[in-house]
Amino acid sequence: MWIQVHTKKGWKTIARPGGSGQKKNPKIVKSGGGSGKVAVARKRCHKPSKRHSFRSLVDVDILGVGDTPEKLITKTKRIRCGL
Repeated sequence: MWIQVHTKKGWKTIARPGGSGQKKNPKIVKSGGGSGKVAVARKRCHKPSKRHSFRSLVDVDILGVGDTPEKLITKTKRIRCGL
């Protein structure tokens, strides 16, 4: 999972599970519900008076099974959140 912000140059990744930046150490989540079985990406807001467009990009892989390169892209939201 990545959090992305839209800039003049296009979409830029600003957060991923475990830290900021691009996919480096993916989170492995075992199936089923329960505490700790989630991957979370967070980014703190600075200067909340400025609006930016944000979206999430999600890639799910099942270990040991080949898959397509498709990723889920969530609906874009404009939020008062400076970076």
